Amino acid sequence: MINESLTVISPVPYSDTDASGYVHNARIVEYTERGRVSLFEANGVTIAEANAYGYTMATGRLSIIYHNPVCHGDVLVVATSIKHINSYRIKTEFSITRDISGAGGMRPEIAFGEATTLFLDANFSPKMLPDSVFNGEGWDAEKHRKEHDYEGTVGA
Repeated sequence: MINESLTVISPVPYSDTDASGYVHNARIVEYTERGRVSLFEANGVTIAEANAYGYTMATGRLSIIYHNPVCHGDVLVVATSIKHINSYRIKTEFSITRDISGAGGMRPEIAFGEATTLFLDANFSPKMLPDSVFNGEGWDAEKHRKEHDYEGTVGA
């Protein structure tokens, strides 16, 4: 069975802030990526194994709506869920909120959005995911080899 959602809690490190003490919006993209990668890994889809099977994972679309700034010391809650899966892409939606315990009344909403992760071959063309990914079994190596006439061993 597939894990359809996952929450990652992360404190904002000082290195993510600029001279004004705020996190630049581009860093928020990295937080969304951590959420997606963690969700994929919880379902047995790791970047290393995807690469070993000849897949490249690429962000095909990313949409973020920002609501409030983030500062050093904030604790962020990144909730990511699978919205749609098809043969070569996974669409996710996410929300980033501030853990407001002790935040002095600051608004908890940071950003919301959607992302589409594409699974591509070496020529950057869409590459069909094995059925085991859809079943929440991750990369079932033996089944994958049979489905795609794959020769060799993962990690070799």
